[in-house]
Amino acid sequence: DDDSLSGEEQEEKEENLEGRMTWHGGRELGDTYKGYQRKYCQTCDFRPPLRSHHCKTCDRCVATFDHHCFFINTCIGERNHFRFWVYCMLQAAACWVCVSVVNSGHIAGKHLPKHSTYLESNGMVIVSSMYIWPLALFSTVMFVIHTVLALGNVTTFEVGGGGDIDYLKG
Repeated sequence: DDDSLSGEEQEEKEENLEGRMTWHGGRELGDTYKGYQRKYCQTCDFRPPLRSHHCKTCDRCVATFDHHCFFINTCIGERNHFRFWVYCMLQAAACWVCVSVVNSGHIAGKHLPKHSTYLESNGMVIVSSMYIWPLALFSTVMFVIHTVLALGNVTTFEVGGGGDIDYLKG
């Protein structure tokens, strides 16, 4: 208990905790939570809460770890999951706006300029469509997947982790 420590011992304890990520008012949780033995992170030197995971790319523990996103170069977890979801939604919307802009440049056959072929008049639209449609589909799939995961209160890490996650074993 922190109340029984002298001022000097309290300062020493705070120095030892400095630089380590802790939760719940700066106090670490006990070794178990509702009967589950919490894993110990060797790198961070403490027991993070359930649903957290140590990201090898960022070299830190992330609460409610979802995944490390290489597009925005950060971990997605408890503190930024909603913002990531909004980012996915806006990215999908922006891609579909781009699709509509690209498709608006299409010139129908009966409106082609004289002495011009369909490919000459619409070549850039075709090339742009080949680029933007896959991006729009990918961003929409990402948005739908993360919406389904958020509605189910599960993370990408938990879904992809299979049977290796202790607290999911029944």
